[in-house]
Amino acid sequence: MNCATDETRMNSSPPAGRVAANAACVTAGASLIAAARAHLLAMCDDDHEFADEVLGDYATLFAQGVATIREQLQRGDDTGASREVHSLKGASLNVGLEDVGTHCKNLELCAKTGNRAGALAELEELVLLEAALSSALSSRDAGGTPSP
Repeated sequence: MNCATDETRMNSSPPAGRVAANAACVTAGASLIAAARAHLLAMCDDDHEFADEVLGDYATLFAQGVATIREQLQRGDDTGASREVHSLKGASLNVGLEDVGTHCKNLELCAKTGNRAGALAELEELVLLEAALSSALSSRDAGGTPSP
C-alpha cells in the first residue's frame, strides 16, 4: 500500500506523486469500506444508516488505537500494546476486516514475545491501513467517491 501516513511525507512528494499516493490510498481504503459495509449490512438487515454509523465509530477507534499502540511501543510497554492491539483486533473482526485483524494478531504476538522489529513492522501496516480508511472516508464524505 502506498499511503502517505503523515503531512511530512505528503509534502515531500512532488504534486503528481501526492495525487497518485492519495488516489492509491483512497482506493485501498474504499476496499476496506466495501468489505466492512458488506459484513455490517448482512448483520443488520441492510440498515445502511446503522452500518455507516458503526463504520464511522470503528474508524475513530482504529485511529485512536493505532496512536495508543505506537505510544506504548515507543515507551517499551509491550504488555499495554498487546492489550490495546487485542481490543483493536476484536473490533476489526467484528466489522469484517479480517486483514486488519490478521495484522493485529501478528502485532499482538510480536509484542507478547518481545519481537520489537516484528511489532514495529506490523504497526507500520496498521498505520497504512488506518490512513487508507481515513482517506477513503474523507473522500466519500466530501463527495469524491460514492459509498460502496
